[in-house]
Amino acid sequence: MSNFSKDIKEEVEDIKTKVKNIGKEKQSLAYEMLQEQKKQNKRLYIIIIVLCIMLAGLGTYTIWLLNDIGVEEVIEETTTYTQDIDDVGDISESNIVNGGDING
Repeated sequence: MSNFSKDIKEEVEDIKTKVKNIGKEKQSLAYEMLQEQKKQNKRLYIIIIVLCIMLAGLGTYTIWLLNDIGVEEVIEETTTYTQDIDDVGDISESNIVNGGDING
């Protein structure tokens, strides 16, 4: 064989190697892009979960506030006094003094 054919074979082998390397570079680039997309999806998933939890907490707090507005627990004790007054006549001449006590 001549030197020319040996040179051509070496060039063909060199080109084949370069083509294989280009294919590997494209695969690694695609793989890197997929890995980056996976990381971004994970971040977005966590953000969505946190936002849902915050929204649920806000809704629960709002319902609790609306339920609590205007509710006041008041215990009121009342006592009743009954007095029989027979024929007192004029109020100024009655035996009743201020406060409901009877002088007698």
